[in-house]
Amino acid sequence: MGRPLGAMPRPPALPPGGPGALRPPSAPGSPGPSGRPPPPPTPRLRRGRAGRAASASAAEGSGAGSALREELLGGAEVVGYCPERAEAAFARRPLAVARRLGAVAGAAASLGLREARGRWRAAPEAGGAGGGGGVDEAELCGALEALGPTFVKLGQTLSTRADLVGEATAGKLAKLQDAAAPFSTSEAFRILKAELGGTVTNFFADLSFEPVASASFGQVYKCTTLDGREVAVKIQRPGALEAVALDVYLLRRALGVVRRVVGMSRDLGPLADELGRGLYAELDYRREAANCAKFAEVSRRASPNSTSFRGEGLRGD
Repeated sequence: MGRPLGAMPRPPALPPGGPGALRPPSAPGSPGPSGRPPPPPTPRLRRGRAGRAASASAAEGSGAGSALREELLGGAEVVGYCPERAEAAFARRPLAVARRLGAVAGAAASLGLREARGRWRAAPEAGGAGGGGGVDEAELCGALEALGPTFVKLGQTLSTRADLVGEATAGKLAKLQDAAAPFSTSEAFRILKAELGGTVTNFFADLSFEPVASASFGQVYKCTTLDGREVAVKIQRPGALEAVALDVYLLRRALGVVRRVVGMSRDLGPLADELGRGLYAELDYRREAANCAKFAEVSRRASPNSTSFRGEGLRGD
């Protein structure tokens, strides 16, 4: 995942002379006779990347394409869940499935033991003050982050359901809403360059080195376009789709085992499929960009004089 953000050198300062100085004189879009650079092109999606990039106002991406990703999407440009493709893909990867099962089981066992030990130490019978104990926030969030984006998303959901997990646990999980551990900024910039089809400075005059927010599926950077607009750039975690697909596949298989053990006649697979469709939809950044554009248009119509959310340049195609 690269070096931690704090240990990475800051990128060199952008050259003086304004946005036009970011490009060599011979490059397309360099300053003309007037000395002014032409308006920057709105970055359009590069076909074949299945919604991993979105727009100048929401440039979004994920890691380099993999054979597994192509199998899961079937070569489609839209991120769509297909249980049959996932079954076929992971049937050819039994070692990956076994490793993932071991990782999830190990993490669950470790959390369970620490919870039991903490509660025992806090019990009056063991000399504790009673109450409290168990796994603390750092341990719980760290374990979910280590298990990947599916479990971070699970933690985010449970953080809003105190009625299910209790106020204490919901409070511990709240950190995952927008402060999940980020991935390497150098990797994020590599993804952004590949998705936009050119050097980052061809599209942005300024780009924050550290993310302003990081969550389950991606992280956000604050940027300024060449024409001076402040925008958000959202970049998807590398391998997020593959990790989600494997976890949903395992859940589907586990529900099948439960059905057979309990002797149920009802097929539980659709429960996992519903989850899979929802998670895949969140990984489709074309859809997110289109929704943002629609929201911007509705906001402009409702408040034509408002400049709080303009949404220029958003594209969902």
